[in-house]
Amino acid sequence: MTWFVVAKHEEVYEELEKHALTLKSKVRWLKSKEDLADNIEKGLVFLTVSNDDIIEDLYEELIAFSGSNQGIPILIDIEDQVDIRKAIRAGAFDVLPFPVPPETIRETVKEAEKILLQVKVESEKAPVKKDSPEKDAKIITVCSTKGGVGKTTFTVNLAAAFAKQFKKVAVVDLDLQFGDVSMFFDCKPNKTIYEWVKEEYYGQPEKLSGYMYAVNEYIDIMAAPIRPEFSEVILEEHIQKLTDYLRPDYDVVLIDTAPYVEGNILTALEKSDDIFLVTFLDLPTLKNCKIFIDTLHSLGLVKKTKIVLNRDSKKRGLNKENAEEVLGMKIHTRIPDVEKVVVTSVNEGNPYVYSYPRAKISKVMYSLAQDFFGNPVKKQKRSLFAKKVVNEGRLV
Repeated sequence: MTWFVVAKHEEVYEELEKHALTLKSKVRWLKSKEDLADNIEKGLVFLTVSNDDIIEDLYEELIAFSGSNQGIPILIDIEDQVDIRKAIRAGAFDVLPFPVPPETIRETVKEAEKILLQVKVESEKAPVKKDSPEKDAKIITVCSTKGGVGKTTFTVNLAAAFAKQFKKVAVVDLDLQFGDVSMFFDCKPNKTIYEWVKEEYYGQPEKLSGYMYAVNEYIDIMAAPIRPEFSEVILEEHIQKLTDYLRPDYDVVLIDTAPYVEGNILTALEKSDDIFLVTFLDLPTLKNCKIFIDTLHSLGLVKKTKIVLNRDSKKRGLNKENAEEVLGMKIHTRIPDVEKVVVTSVNEGNPYVYSYPRAKISKVMYSLAQDFFGNPVKKQKRSLFAKKVVNEGRLV
């Protein structure tokens, strides 16, 4: 394994060379970042940061470097002035102090080399031919301005309704801190969007299959990170690429979001063909929804937005007309308030479209799915007479 060291100070090179010899690696010394592009091959790239570097420029360079797939960047922070969180978000694999403790560099190099080896193995595999032509998925983002309105419940049941139409569905959990999509499907994925970004994005980001959890034959999920702080690593560019890579392999990509607006969610909204904004009949929720609609207006996204009125009930003191008046938009879909069915479904980790297929609430979801693709193609059933003829050998 080759280490590329970009350093102005010879003592940095000498120390890293000493560590490299211990770990049986080679070292190449480059005196400036400009030399990097002409000399780089797949390997570890050590970038030193000293007091004469402009830190903000460094973060921008990291973003550009990480997107170039040239190697794995590791920062050596000489003056203890790097914001580690910003550096990791910009694409640094790790930030090490100087002098570097032997055990620290050993652990970092081991993890980085593991990723490089994985990328190499994957690239040497023969490409798998697809039996079916590429799809062109409809990308649908489900959002809300308040937690607890039933957004995730709506998302997983819409996915199940599409699956009942024999559509291949990817569900992306973009509530990166506290996403619950996995729980709603009663599953525990080993890998999440965080692992995809850290392990694959800067090598072969199109390799998604190992990070999608198969719920059943038709539904795969890209789970949210298992720890809230891991969400810091996920950037807008990752969401943009993720949707691009999912589109050819699925009929529908459903994106469940957090109940607020930030860069990753705005990227998902911009990439979407349709947006479902979930609300229900109380004034604070409707007020916040109206503010969000105004934001969508300013972004030019309101034309592809549909309002979903969840827990629709005559007992709430407000009605559909009141909601439309506050929002300034027509209600597209009304989900009936069937608390027992929904709560049981959530607690069992089984969408009510599966567990209560004849319930009124399930029929609403079927109807909504059919709006996108029409009625599912049903297998033609033989009549009892036809079966009898077959048994008698008169029908081939």
